[in-house]
Amino acid sequence: MFVPTLARSIILILALLVVRMLPAQAEIIYDNSDQGTNAPPVLYYPFEYGDQVHLGGTSRILTQIMFEYYGDFNATSGRTARLWIYLNDGPGDVHGFPTPGTVLYSSDSFSLENNYQTKIFSGLDIPVPNTFTWAVEFDGFAWKAGDEAGLLFLDPPTVGSSGSGAWLLENGTTWNSRGFAEGNANFAVRIIGADPTLLTVRLDKKSTNNVQAIVEWPGLSILQRADRAAGPYTDIEGARNRYQTEVGTAPMKFFRLRD
Repeated sequence: MFVPTLARSIILILALLVVRMLPAQAEIIYDNSDQGTNAPPVLYYPFEYGDQVHLGGTSRILTQIMFEYYGDFNATSGRTARLWIYLNDGPGDVHGFPTPGTVLYSSDSFSLENNYQTKIFSGLDIPVPNTFTWAVEFDGFAWKAGDEAGLLFLDPPTVGSSGSGAWLLENGTTWNSRGFAEGNANFAVRIIGADPTLLTVRLDKKSTNNVQAIVEWPGLSILQRADRAAGPYTDIEGARNRYQTEVGTAPMKFFRLRD
């Protein structure tokens, strides 16, 4: 969040101004999605695994990630997966590469479907560095032909880049990077990012006892208000690009932007 020096003092008066980073203009910052490849290879693995990616573009607020997988099973109940996004700030693996460490995002478990599928996570708001690891764990399988699922090998990326190995959480305990006979161990995924909306706050002192705090922002985002930082938040009707409130007379309020 960009907050000028003056705005910091205003925020203290208003209590807290919570601003969601919103897209000024979305862009694809990593793309290794399937472009019609006929039956790309699948990596079946019973523990968490994924790929370290190096982003292209300039946006570093991750708003959407969509990855491709293949499900080889008949029944649909009980087959689930989870997605994680990590900083690569963990201890080095056997090759000395920094392992996935700090969790930037973890999803709830979601149900899987059979055959080739794309799973989309949208509405995200995750500040990311130039490189990080995304990983998936498939669960509920017997891990044999006819009862397994996995990510799709695909290479090369058309936006951004990735190294020649994949991250595997071996035995569910230790991260190590591994190469595969399929060549560069990159998995099918598309990642979309956005730049943050810049929001400014300023004081407009009309008289000795009447100070207005004026909040302004570009784009079409809608300002919301709540009595607590955790919400619930409600839209402020008619607030488009500008909102003002008198300082010091109203109860404590919290604000944020939404799409």
